[in-house]
Amino acid sequence: MQVENAGRINYGAALGERKGMGQVELMDVEGQMLQQDQHAWTILPLQWHKHEVEALPWSHPQLQATSATAMRVARASFAVVDVALERDTYIDTRGWGRGAVFLNGINLGRFDGDGPQFHIFVPACWLVRGQNELVVLDVRRETPVTEVRFAAAPIWQAG
Repeated sequence: MQVENAGRINYGAALGERKGMGQVELMDVEGQMLQQDQHAWTILPLQWHKHEVEALPWSHPQLQATSATAMRVARASFAVVDVALERDTYIDTRGWGRGAVFLNGINLGRFDGDGPQFHIFVPACWLVRGQNELVVLDVRRETPVTEVRFAAAPIWQAG
């Protein structure tokens, strides 16, 4: 089970608001309730360090999941061959769900398809001459991200 920690409120009337899954009922494939211990949960953070991303089982069915609710991880590589191409740029995230982008093992930031920001900043100093690897974690996408577009300027759209 994957649960996203989207932050917390640390001010105002909602201060101290509890977070978590609350009551969870687990069932097997036949619809029978499974016995569960409320203290049996193990929380494992996804650190997304370069060696951990490289170790992902990229052919595993869960990473190729077709369910609309499945977390998706995609990776692509591209080459920077000309010094003139080594400049700050932006990744256009319009049409994507919600998640994070990593370049060469560096977390570039989070994105949310609800906007109003539809870009991820890519500093030129984080691009390397030769092959660069981009990893996209999308936790809310009905179809996989299959295309990455770069933009010369930030993309903002009013809600």
